[in-house]
Amino acid sequence: AIMMNAVDRHLALSDAMENTVVSMTVNDKAIMGDSGPDEDINLFDYFLPSFSVFFLMFAISASARDLHRERLNGTLHRQLLTPVGSTEFLIGKWSSASIQGVFQLFVLFISGAILFKVNLGPDFWSLPLMMLLCCTAGAGLFMMIALITPTEKKMDNISTVVVLVSAMLGGNMMPLDSMPQWSRTFGQFGFNFWANVGFEGIMAKNNTIMDNTKPVIVLIIMSVAFLIVNVVLVRLKTRKGVWA
Repeated sequence: AIMMNAVDRHLALSDAMENTVVSMTVNDKAIMGDSGPDEDINLFDYFLPSFSVFFLMFAISASARDLHRERLNGTLHRQLLTPVGSTEFLIGKWSSASIQGVFQLFVLFISGAILFKVNLGPDFWSLPLMMLLCCTAGAGLFMMIALITPTEKKMDNISTVVVLVSAMLGGNMMPLDSMPQWSRTFGQFGFNFWANVGFEGIMAKNNTIMDNTKPVIVLIIMSVAFLIVNVVLVRLKTRKGVWA
């Protein structure tokens, strides 16, 4: 009797296992939905540019901070007394910060290409132009923060908040397509958002800047707008003798 009961339970269990109760289908989704089944995905093409822009913001902020240090040391006042006007002085500082940023991105991207086979784009011009526009817009933003803050310490505090908030909303912490719509909406007010869109198109999707001109146009507008605002601010400060 015990043997028969065991056989019956075994047969009943076998019948139950043969019936399909739950079915599961697994669909493999490539990042950004752009890579085909036969294409290799290099995650560094997505993450290296975004983290590079994140570190770039700190570097440009440090360059703009020199305005406060030169004011405290008295070198700023002496420079303004030279034949070089306040506008030329500001443009020189802005250009210097932009060039330093371009050099930093250049080193990071070249290192990524050598070590991790990061794609540098389909042509010779797209990536360098996007690097330049990213740096000119970023330098203009942090130069403006330096001009509106009274001390270096306050600039550090504001710059840190701007960098971290911009990074979270602008796609430096995670891919843009993985972010909620509300964060993408607010993130578009930061230059880093459009820099990430541009770098993603060039390095991850292997597109030229002509395939998506919107990031280029927006970064040009931001660069020019920040430069105009900074010129107005520096002239007002010079006229009122704030830097004297």
